Amino acid sequence: MTNDRSLAVAMTVVLGLAACGDEEASAPAVPTTYQFESGFSAGESSVAYGEEVTRHLLADAVATTLEELTAQIDSGAVTPAEDVIVASLDRYYGTDASGRAAAPILLTTTPSSSQLTFADLPATSLADHMAGSDPATDFRDFSTGLVGWSDATLAMHGGDITSPGGLMRAIFETVEANAIARASGTMRPDPVSETGELPVEVTDSGVNLAELTQQLLLTGVAYHQAADRYLDDEPADVGSGLYADNVAAVAGSPYTALEHEWDQAWGCFGAARDYGTFAVGDLVDGSPYQDSDSNGSIDLTTEHSFKPAVYLARRDDGSAASAPTSFAARADLAFRTGRSLIVAARGHALTAAERDALRAQRDLILGAWERGIAASIVHYLNGVLLQMELAGTSGYEFGEHTGEWSEMKMFAVGLQFNPHSPILGRLVELHGLLRDAPVLPTPSATPAELDAYADDLRAARALLGGVYGFNAANLGAEDGTGGW
Repeated sequence: MTNDRSLAVAMTVVLGLAACGDEEASAPAVPTTYQFESGFSAGESSVAYGEEVTRHLLADAVATTLEELTAQIDSGAVTPAEDVIVASLDRYYGTDASGRAAAPILLTTTPSSSQLTFADLPATSLADHMAGSDPATDFRDFSTGLVGWSDATLAMHGGDITSPGGLMRAIFETVEANAIARASGTMRPDPVSETGELPVEVTDSGVNLAELTQQLLLTGVAYHQAADRYLDDEPADVGSGLYADNVAAVAGSPYTALEHEWDQAWGCFGAARDYGTFAVGDLVDGSPYQDSDSNGSIDLTTEHSFKPAVYLARRDDGSAASAPTSFAARADLAFRTGRSLIVAARGHALTAAERDALRAQRDLILGAWERGIAASIVHYLNGVLLQMELAGTSGYEFGEHTGEWSEMKMFAVGLQFNPHSPILGRLVELHGLLRDAPVLPTPSATPAELDAYADDLRAARALLGGVYGFNAANLGAEDGTGGW
């Protein structure tokens, strides 16, 4: 897929499969964009997912704050002190929505967005929607059972490594400790060159906490909410997910509960309403928005695509010509097809056949979304292998190495948040291969240690390829070249 092609081009492939008897063959006609009129108020849209957009923007603000912190400390704009840095991050992450109502939205667009502060969006929080925040509805107990970390060093300043919320707290506390040390004149050299100064978001072991944070929020909040709540179909979840009511309108709203559950999952996915018309190059190169209504501003609730949807397009764009993928187009089509099924069934309780048809679209969505996450792990794993190959040369970049490893690691942590994931039984094995920190080419590292870790990474890549059925052309070569 080339950068000037739109997702609509890829969609023809998916639709062609439907005509040949794929799962979509029995689906009703669907609109080309995610637009659905209310069945209760003529001319009014029944689509609403504002809180999910707020959470995407809050996640962006947390990551941006972390990435800019070192420069602000060095310029004197921020003076670190106990609880000050944690509070600055909690302003966007924590439960107190009133404390950030007047805070500016940090994401920028050209032209500017219609929403400028968080007061322009529905109030919500990331902390209240992180996996583990509601054990009663989570498919397993994430409050104590997070898989992925065994080394508690990351939590030496506070927080823990046994829950998603505790891990987020550990990241914030570690960044604050690094910030206080930097402001006091204590500089931490990078462990490879033994020179320079580590930014506050990078640990002494080479873990980039800004990247960990971004991917934990993408998966622990957005992916988890979509997979384990809005699209879930546990019979005990009567009243929510695929068992929500589709007969009457929600009080004071132009939609049924089932319509709203599905729309909120779409909001978690983070796609613009006309996502399928976007040029892949815009999604890949950092302009994932378009002024679709030509009113001179970007409506962040309808015209902007956020990270989950963007990552799928990136992986499709980077797939091999001999084995192209269509994660983005498949998810988009299944979302719109499922919503059309709900509209067709509106006004009566879903029959068993209708719910099965809806489950089939849910499975297509989560299958494409999760494969996009797994492909991203492969992508960043290949980046780590490439940096290890470059060790000792002028082409080696410590920052690139730590960033690639951290994105790889936290995307892998994110796989556990989908109750329908095919890899749940092998996550401990996967994380044993990835480890809790990169094996860096430090002066004390032996060639044997580096080779052993590179072999582990290749084994992890093969594990992912086997579980998700990835074509070898997309997995890459021994040194990380090729593939995603």
